[in-house]
Formats: sequence, structure tokens, C-alpha cells
Amino acid sequence: MFFGSQAVMKSVTAAEVAAMAAWRTFSVGDRLGALVFNDREVPGNPSPPQPPKVMQILETVGRDESCSAGGWNVEPNPAMLNRVLERVLHLAKHDYLVAIISDFNGADEGTKTR
Repeated sequence: MFFGSQAVMKSVTAAEVAAMAAWRTFSVGDRLGALVFNDREVPGNPSPPQPPKVMQILETVGRDESCSAGGWNVEPNPAMLNRVLERVLHLAKHDYLVAIISDFNGADEGTKTR
């Protein structure tokens, strides 16, 4: 996600999309949860799906995106995409809407079957 044009990096655009989706979800009264992941880790406990948690979710996104200075030295780990999708499969129950905000680096045949 640390690639982009002269104007903006993919990570910044992804953070903006996450913020718009979170506030839209909150504004219509739906609950919201998030799994913010990177090349190093998938969170053990996702944020609970409660509207008052919007700012906490966005702070997590911002914290992760803002670590770009240290992120340059992190070895890319494309397998993390499939790991987080497996977590989502176990967490998302009936009537969940799952929005994936990613550059899909690491997508493979296994990703398509999830």
C-alpha cells in the first residue's frame, strides 16, 4: 500500500475510503466492526460492532497507515490477505455486509474461493 502517484499513496486512499464507509454506516444506524491488518499481523480481536466505536476504528486505520516510515522496512507478506479473509469467514454471520478495502496484493486462487 506504500505506492502511489505524486498526489497520494494507496494507503492514504484506502484510509479515506474506510472513513467514508464507516461514517456512512454509522449515519444510517448500522453497527460497524473492522479487522485492520498489515504485512506483519492480523488482529486477534476485531473491534466490536458498535456505532460509538467509529473513531476507535479510524484511529486504528490511521495508526497503521501512519507507520509508513517504519513500514518501508517490513517484508511484504501477501499471505496476510488470505489469513484475514479466513478470520472474516468465521466472524461474519448471517446478514453481515463485508467491505474489503485492499490493493489485493497477495490475491491468488485461494483468495477467490473464500
